[in-house]
Amino acid sequence: MKYIAAIYARFSADDDAKEDGISRSITNQIKYLTKHLQDNNIALYETYYDHQQTGTNMNRPGLQLMFKDMEKGLFNTIIVKDLSRFSRNYIEAGQYLEQVFPSQNIRFISVNDNYDSINGEEDSLVFRNYFNTLYSKDIQKKIHRSFKDRVDKKYLVSTPIYGYIKDKDKNIIIDEDAAKIVRYIFDSYIDGKTILQIARSLENQKVYNASAHKHYDLRMKISPLFLKRIEENPYHWDTTVVKRMLQNYEYCGHAKNLTWSKNPKTSKETNIIVKNTHPAIISEETFNKIPKSLDKNSKERTYQNYFPRMIKCAIHKNSLTFRKISGNIGYAYRCDECKGVAKYIKLNDLIELLYQDSINLIQEIILDKDKVLKHLTSRIAINNDYSKLQATLDKENNKVKVLFENMISNKISKEEYNVTLQIHKQNINELTKKLDELRYQKIDLELLKQNYETFITNLNIEDIFNLDKVQLIKKIIKNVFIDFGKKPLKITIKYIFDN
Repeated sequence: MKYIAAIYARFSADDDAKEDGISRSITNQIKYLTKHLQDNNIALYETYYDHQQTGTNMNRPGLQLMFKDMEKGLFNTIIVKDLSRFSRNYIEAGQYLEQVFPSQNIRFISVNDNYDSINGEEDSLVFRNYFNTLYSKDIQKKIHRSFKDRVDKKYLVSTPIYGYIKDKDKNIIIDEDAAKIVRYIFDSYIDGKTILQIARSLENQKVYNASAHKHYDLRMKISPLFLKRIEENPYHWDTTVVKRMLQNYEYCGHAKNLTWSKNPKTSKETNIIVKNTHPAIISEETFNKIPKSLDKNSKERTYQNYFPRMIKCAIHKNSLTFRKISGNIGYAYRCDECKGVAKYIKLNDLIELLYQDSINLIQEIILDKDKVLKHLTSRIAINNDYSKLQATLDKENNKVKVLFENMISNKISKEEYNVTLQIHKQNINELTKKLDELRYQKIDLELLKQNYETFITNLNIEDIFNLDKVQLIKKIIKNVFIDFGKKPLKITIKYIFDN
């Protein structure tokens, strides 16, 4: 049996060595595993990896992409450096090793564990993974206990939040200029303004955002990444920043010293509240007027038309309409020209799809930018297909013209003309449909190469990973064409560097 392998590597959050935006840990893992495959005469299909991702859950972009390709049958072997790179979750790892991989006829190799599933050693490997899980949980408990011992006694803060500064004795005091903005944000929201309206109002009033205020007014050092942003627009207020301020209990003069869990319900139980650690900017009464969950009560919620004129119908070429669909569907993009059955795609589904595609593209570029360009330029064959189809269509139209002239000159009968005409019309319709499908895939090869190289040159990995989902999508994707006539929907994505 011929084995075709997928390499999987994971960058641990504990690793701090980096090389060109990728951890040396990942680079070394890939080289190490590639050599192992070569030594054992196993072909390599693709390399997948996750950057700064924990091994305690399986919800990692690179890993999920590998699983999708596995389900398509693109490879039959998975190789990792050691089991902890694949997973530190005992239960999930066991399910994959004992159920999922065997059902998919996947051979699993963990090199450092000296494990190969074709040798039937699942029990020992799962047992070792159990200790990895215990180790991960033990480290978390020790860190948690260390923090808790400290936060029970004092307010832990290195840099005060926006609205506060430290005096010469390192006591936290109110920064009056910023405090006015904090009060304005709270008052505006209580008066009925949405988070987006508040953010735009501050921008229109040319109020420095938090980073710009820190840099220009307080003369404090900030990271080069934020410095670049504020130099471009020091008045831009991100809605997520405004929302976070409205939910920050510290503006009441109290400290929430520990939020250990990402789960909101659990985090309430693990918060250590230290009362009256610094002067209050907002009263308790004012703070309590803000809804506990802004997502459910904010007027604009997350339902904004984030992509005006970007999402188009592949059939009618029009921009899709953004609207609320009746029932429990919620907000979606739909085509008003497509008749019959409702033609729409949910906003949240579209965001997740485009975000995952953007992340996958960035990961592929990081691993091998030339390989990505080769894949993109391979579409040049589409130009040739398009030209051939257009030439064939021109011939068919010319045949119709000649056919009509022959009928007029009595070279053929009217009955013969009608029969032959129907054949040509059918050919013309089919050719027109195929051309229409290829029209949005046509590319100029040289322009594509030039745009791609410019994109790579300007690509900042740190900046990419600090963007939210919508920001990342807009930075990577130019247009999205949705064919509602296909089941499932056919979605064609054009990137920023596509012409």
